[in-house]
Amino acid sequence: MPATVRDDGGAARAWTRIRRPRAAQSSRTITNLRFFGAQLCVLARIQTDSARARAARRLPLQVAPMSITGQLLVRRMLDEIDRDYADVVTLRTLGATIGRQPAYLGHVFRTVLGLTVHERMTRVRLERAADMIKAGTKIEAVSLMVGYRSKKNFYRQFKRYFGTTPAGYRRQCGHDDGAHQPA
Repeated sequence: MPATVRDDGGAARAWTRIRRPRAAQSSRTITNLRFFGAQLCVLARIQTDSARARAARRLPLQVAPMSITGQLLVRRMLDEIDRDYADVVTLRTLGATIGRQPAYLGHVFRTVLGLTVHERMTRVRLERAADMIKAGTKIEAVSLMVGYRSKKNFYRQFKRYFGTTPAGYRRQCGHDDGAHQPA
């Protein structure tokens, strides 16, 4: 965070003294101006360095698209997602489990698979939900089992992914309106 510079009146007084001919001859005024100029140079350097550091943080990470390390990391992340799809799996939880920085994992995942961890989680959840609906499980139970806390959100995501509602999908699979339950 850049330091806040506040003029306490010293700069204004020094400028006033410079404008007066006899004040400019004073060695004290010249010394003060040199010191103030040095302070400004230091502040400018700090500001430039912090701007460079911020710009460096915005640069994309350099990872080979199909490096072995990247593929192994993605395989581990996919295993975690497939195992814990009903829980909330985030880059932070993956980073804690795998032992890498979340931003790095997200970049590698996107580079190798072309989609985000969240998009992959949504796909896995919805495909598992479709399998359960085909098997005849109640739709409300399915939405909870695959990790959706809101039935409305589950219906919205399901329709976006499959092009039909869960009940419509059930009808297409040959089941009736949810009266069929597994024995």
